[in-house]
Amino acid sequence: MESGIFKKDKLYGELKQGIISGKYAPGSRLPRELEFSRMLGVAKVTLRSALERLETEQLIVRLPRKGTFVRGDRKPNLILIGIIRKNTVELPHNYIIPGISAEASEMGYRTEQCFVEYLRELEPEKALRILRGKNLCGALLVVSNLNGNEPELGILKQLNLPVIVVHGDERDKIAGFPVLYSDTRRAWKDGLEYLAQKGYRNVKLLMMRGRNRGWTPAENRELFRDLGLKDTGRLVYEADLSRDSIRGAMDEMLPECDAQTAVYCYSDFYAMEAMKYLQEKKIRIPEELAVMGYCGYPGDTLLDPPLSTVDLGYADIGRMAVRLLTSPSWPESPEHSLLATPYRIIERESTSCSQYHSNNMLEAL
Repeated sequence: MESGIFKKDKLYGELKQGIISGKYAPGSRLPRELEFSRMLGVAKVTLRSALERLETEQLIVRLPRKGTFVRGDRKPNLILIGIIRKNTVELPHNYIIPGISAEASEMGYRTEQCFVEYLRELEPEKALRILRGKNLCGALLVVSNLNGNEPELGILKQLNLPVIVVHGDERDKIAGFPVLYSDTRRAWKDGLEYLAQKGYRNVKLLMMRGRNRGWTPAENRELFRDLGLKDTGRLVYEADLSRDSIRGAMDEMLPECDAQTAVYCYSDFYAMEAMKYLQEKKIRIPEELAVMGYCGYPGDTLLDPPLSTVDLGYADIGRMAVRLLTSPSWPESPEHSLLATPYRIIERESTSCSQYHSNNMLEAL
């Protein structure tokens, strides 16, 4: 049985969502309390409590002898989420958007996703007309590798609304909007430092072809030397994100491995495939070979053994983006044009069972 307090909170949430979604249109009058309570199947006292909260939040106005009205002058409350049309399981926006949606809902905002390619294909005047009719309060572009000339950037600038590039990189400030970015180079180094501190001296890098997490081969060897890691021989083994490619790289890697070896993977998806390969080879993790991931995708705790990783906090990035977009001080402050997002190193059984926290972990906002 639901408690009275729970019923009040539940009804308040349902009515608030109805107002935000447009179910109860701006300027419309709500039914009288007795009739409305019967329609909703609740007591008048429960309804009255919910209406008082909605009035406090200025979502409704109650006028003596006239009734209760949904405010017609509500502030814009729709956040546009721009993503690319391409979608594969490893793309970060799959894990950032749930954080955006959750935070927006909790703060009383709606969200709508849009492929940026659609904006590119529309005539700018038509795109502006459509967007201006959507009661937007701002936009979050969950994209990266911008060149600054994309048509959608010009369209969004003409809206004169806050826009943030979410999970871009430092170069994406060319877009002319504030950028939230993961300090990939530093986070990658901290993961490597963690492995060194755990006593792994022979670290092998299982990387995506052509990607290096910000470190050149020469810098990698210098970093290995600085951390007391073995810097001779082959350090990097490249693969595509496919079962056969990763297993081929692991086949080449194994002869160079020993009891002090850890495989540091480009992403958790690479780590998952590497662990499957090692288990088929009857190689124990971490006793004979340790495995470290990067990114912090959902499901790492369900692997056997659970995967250690550098967790970039994708859902938290989404939540942070909404808070910044709706903050009165954002994005007017020039010093906030480029903001690094927090990350943390999570140790699980794939490298050890003890606790470890990175000394260089960024503080959460």
